Formats: sequence, C-alpha cells, structure tokens
Amino acid sequence: MTPAKASMVLTFADPRHNGGDDTAAAVVTRVHGDGLVNLCVLHDGPSVPPPHRFDRLSSVPFYASREEAAAAHEQAWGHIEHPVPPFAAFPA
Repeated sequence: MTPAKASMVLTFADPRHNGGDDTAAAVVTRVHGDGLVNLCVLHDGPSVPPPHRFDRLSSVPFYASREEAAAAHEQAWGHIEHPVPPFAAFPA
C-alpha cells in the first residue's frame, strides 16, 4: 500500500513529547517513488514544541503495518542501545 498525498497515517513518537502515546497522527505531504513519504506530524502535546520533538519528517519509510515497521526498526537498530523511536510510518 502506498499512501496518497494528504492522507492520514501514523508514525512513532516519543511518549514524553506526545501526551504519553507512542504514536502520532501525521499528514502525508509528499510521496516519493521509492516507498518513502514526507510527514507533517500532529503531536498531542504543547503547541510550543520541546527540543527534540520533530513536527516535519522527510523521507520516512512507509510500511504496511505497525508490526512490520517495528520489526524493520529492530532489525536495523536492535543491536544498539538508543532511546529514539522508530523512524517509520504505517496506515492509521
């Protein structure tokens, strides 16, 4: 599945900056031909973003499901200890 421009998807988010939720809604602002999308993320948090909260994401891999996105993240980064949420989008 490839999302269309202006469609709503979900992306992973840091719960500390997103009302305690680990996903946030996002609007697709561009669809690249290689399975990547640009997103405008709609966080559930303060209107003034804290440091390290990103509201615009570019070239985000789009997966068919949350599970697929999490598995790809684990495969790529599972060997490294890091607090960064997976960089991925998936259907809402």
